[in-house]
Amino acid sequence: MEAYLHTLQPTRATAMANQQCVVCGCHAGWFKDDISAKEYTISGLCQECQDEAFAPCEEDEEEDQCNEQDWRADR
Repeated sequence: MEAYLHTLQPTRATAMANQQCVVCGCHAGWFKDDISAKEYTISGLCQECQDEAFAPCEEDEEEDQCNEQDWRADR
């Protein structure tokens, strides 16, 4: 699995070894909870990038990108 992830993002292992974020390159040494720390081991995202990536959609984006119920209803 680690080898596969390296092919997708070769800098991931290096960034994580240096406690850096794979997206912004900032120090990734603190997390607001255990779940966020665990997410870092999976994605390599620092707390700030996690907050941005997993933030709820804005109201104007909600209909286009975030309406999972409509998406699931089509299945």
